[in-house]
Amino acid sequence: MFTEKLNNLAEIKSGYTFRERVVSVRDGNVFVIQPKDLSDFSYSKMAKINLSKNMQKHLLKKGDVLFSNRGNFGAITYDGKYPAIGSGGFFIIQVNNNQVLSEYLSLFLNSDLAQRTFLRLQESMTIPALTRTQIADIEIPIPSIENQQKLIEFERLQKREYNLIENLLSLKKQRLNAIIKGVIND
Repeated sequence: MFTEKLNNLAEIKSGYTFRERVVSVRDGNVFVIQPKDLSDFSYSKMAKINLSKNMQKHLLKKGDVLFSNRGNFGAITYDGKYPAIGSGGFFIIQVNNNQVLSEYLSLFLNSDLAQRTFLRLQESMTIPALTRTQIADIEIPIPSIENQQKLIEFERLQKREYNLIENLLSLKKQRLNAIIKGVIND
């Protein structure tokens, strides 16, 4: 394993800055991914807009890493399912090095190790924010591609387990409510 500065692994761009609040259009042709979407990523909950010519260069590519640069620092890898742009609250990180996988980079940026680094970098600021230079200089530990893939798969399984546990707890709550209703009605 070795480490490398992020700017040696990827191109870092700003997301698209809207002049006004993003307003969803029913028949929009592109999704707008905003930092608020990171906590519960679902295309059905995202705003859709009509893409204008000046937005074309901001269309995301599959594998782009969207990194929230203000407030809660988090990252997600764009899956390319639907046309989308990232808002100005993101840095768009496009990996250009075959020694690191986009999904691993996203996983690392969300790790406690990276989050502690972000906290140190923004300690003196009133509003938590990171600059492109600060992000570019972050050292990224790079395990082998095989180990990156194992970490990605482990995270995927962990998310699946979490969802199954949530569903189980919901079913148990429904069962308890049915029992309470049955006892009260007797």
